[in-house]
Amino acid sequence: MSHYYSQNDVDISSINALLKNFTNDELDSILNDSSNERIESFIRDLPQIKTLERERERLIEENKKIAENNLSFESTYRIQRQELTKALEECQQMKQSMDEKKSKLREFGRQHSLDTTLALMQAAMAEAEEASDEIASAF
Repeated sequence: MSHYYSQNDVDISSINALLKNFTNDELDSILNDSSNERIESFIRDLPQIKTLERERERLIEENKKIAENNLSFESTYRIQRQELTKALEECQQMKQSMDEKKSKLREFGRQHSLDTTLALMQAAMAEAEEASDEIASAF
């Protein structure tokens, strides 16, 4: 911020130096100009203002080049965005499919746990023994 004030001091000093070259009549003419045309002309002709205008034009051109460069990436950006959207949709579908399969696997695991399978086999074995006993006693 101190640079700002020191720059302003230089600007004011240089403006004062320019104003000292004017006669009293010229200064009165500038002050009494109701259209402010003379003061605006004086300000436009200041080296600091011209420097600022050149810097402004340079920045406008630089921004224009950056914007044009950014626009050159637009087609690539759109293609990659579409590819990313497609990949995201595929990923979501795969996740949904995986969740469904995981759910089926859990259900299958519940229905076919080792304990359940053992109990079913023991019941089937008991039924087979009963059937075998009935057949043996029938002879």
